[in-house]
Amino acid sequence: MPDKAARHGRGKRSVRSKGRRSGRTSLPVAERQSQVSQVTGSVSRPKASVPALSAATSIAETRKRYAYVPYEMRTIGILSGIVIVILVVLALVLS
Repeated sequence: MPDKAARHGRGKRSVRSKGRRSGRTSLPVAERQSQVSQVTGSVSRPKASVPALSAATSIAETRKRYAYVPYEMRTIGILSGIVIVILVVLALVLS
């Protein structure tokens, strides 16, 4: 009995390789490098400016900005303590 793939005009391997399916032709390495250098040469880097703040202003802004952190840390501590207590109790009960 003939193979099903042969009946449909396809063999086990396709005529075109997987790498060439996109239809692009590969450029030599020297041409690709020259194209990359042309593109990167014309790109300018943005310059970032940092505003000058006094130490007192930045500390006050930081405290206001992260006011929730102490409460979150307390919650994390309480939950981790509960987990440790549960683990100790389980270790004692199961041993």
